[in-house]
Amino acid sequence: MLYFLGIVSIAIIEFFLVKDSRLIFSRWPWLFMSLTGIFLIILGSVPEWSMVPIFSSVVGMLFFINLVFFIVMSVYIIEVWLFKDSTIKDVDYIVVLGTRIMSSRIPPNLKSRLDKAIETYRRLKCRPKILVSGGYSSASPESEASMMQEYLIKNGIDPSYILTEDRSLNTMQNLEFSSVEIRADWKNNYFPHVLIVTSEYHVPRVNRYSKDLNLRPHFVSAKTLQLFKYPAMFREFTAIVWYHRYTLVTTFVMMFVILVSTLVS
Repeated sequence: MLYFLGIVSIAIIEFFLVKDSRLIFSRWPWLFMSLTGIFLIILGSVPEWSMVPIFSSVVGMLFFINLVFFIVMSVYIIEVWLFKDSTIKDVDYIVVLGTRIMSSRIPPNLKSRLDKAIETYRRLKCRPKILVSGGYSSASPESEASMMQEYLIKNGIDPSYILTEDRSLNTMQNLEFSSVEIRADWKNNYFPHVLIVTSEYHVPRVNRYSKDLNLRPHFVSAKTLQLFKYPAMFREFTAIVWYHRYTLVTTFVMMFVILVSTLVS
């Protein structure tokens, strides 16, 4: 009975931790990480004093799953924290990645990216082309790319230096279709230097996708208002987990098989 109550208690704590994870992380990310760490310590210590194999196995499985997600989140936070802008003097293209637009106005996160692109463009001695990447969303009849293009022109960027890519619906497509546009526009016989401008919380995932596509761009990050940063970071974490879902599921299944085989042996 004691072990049954222990499993129920752990399940309740796990339920509320998962249920309110987005809310807690969006407001107090370090509190969320601390609570998760304490929960892991509790789970890790349970099998040491439990003499019921099935109870220890269930708790051990929960510990392993939570540990994997904790490590993924920790690595992501460290990557955001340690990222530094690329220090390059000349580039051929500045690529500005779009974000979902829910109205006829450019949202703060995207405005920050565009302002950073304009600042970088004016600071460089060369005159690179600016490629704005973003397709159509259900909330706006105008593509992200066209809205970004209008913003750049209003802020003094020569229209002849702006390229648009309006087919992409997610980050991977941003990179794929932007690469196609650059190859179509590039006329020289050497590989162009590309600088990607996106939000700081977005850089780790974009960098990972770039490597998977065999791209080697440089990065400059746009700062995000604190109000939007942590909710966006949590969405990035879920996107990273979803991208690696097959690897994670395979790992969890293998762990489950090992635990079951331990019980029946």
